[in-house]
Amino acid sequence: MSARSETGNAQKLYAIVASLFGLRIEDVNDGTSQDAVEQWDSMGTVTLISELEAAFDVEFDLMELGAFRSVGEIRSVLSSRGVSF
Repeated sequence: MSARSETGNAQKLYAIVASLFGLRIEDVNDGTSQDAVEQWDSMGTVTLISELEAAFDVEFDLMELGAFRSVGEIRSVLSSRGVSF
């Protein structure tokens, strides 16, 4: 599924990841991961968490942070926090 056919919240998630890591939004999907994005290092993860908390009005707990290895995993955590996709 392309980013263009996704929900508003998926588009928002993809846009945050794209902007933060210097990617084209068209190249971001649930399979986008730390392994494939050079800029997605530990500092990038910290910044991403901060951006996501502000954008989706959520606060992540320490146990959830280990799931921040791919956009799909982030989407799953956000869904568990009541964000609809």
